[in-house]
Amino acid sequence: MNIKLTRDALLEALTNSQGNISKVRRHLELHGIKAEWHTVENAIHRWKETEAKYKDEKETLLDFAEDGLLQAVINKEAWAIKYSLSTRGRARGYETIPTIKIDNADPLNINITGDAMTGEQLENSPMVEIPEYGERTDSEE
Repeated sequence: MNIKLTRDALLEALTNSQGNISKVRRHLELHGIKAEWHTVENAIHRWKETEAKYKDEKETLLDFAEDGLLQAVINKEAWAIKYSLSTRGRARGYETIPTIKIDNADPLNINITGDAMTGEQLENSPMVEIPEYGERTDSEE
């Protein structure tokens, strides 16, 4: 006999699932509720409470991942340090990909950051024209 999928059964199954629908489905099956993966996914989004619980569980998984990353940084694992600096350390200038930033106050002021070229290399590059303030470039004439 197949038991009907209810909101309360789904809330219970979502607990400690880390947002993994297959894990939720297996928990339901252990309690006599047989449902296809897509049925479980649709049911999660049917009720506000189950949708909120699902989102919370997914956030919990990210928290675990961040804890693992933090532990790897504390253990001085090079990959973790590099990853942390290149993602969370961007505001401090740790970037691996050159980034173009446009100043909202002055849209003509464009800052290019990254470790591809130093400021001196950029200034000395024959591919880049950096005019003095008020000076016209060859491409503007």
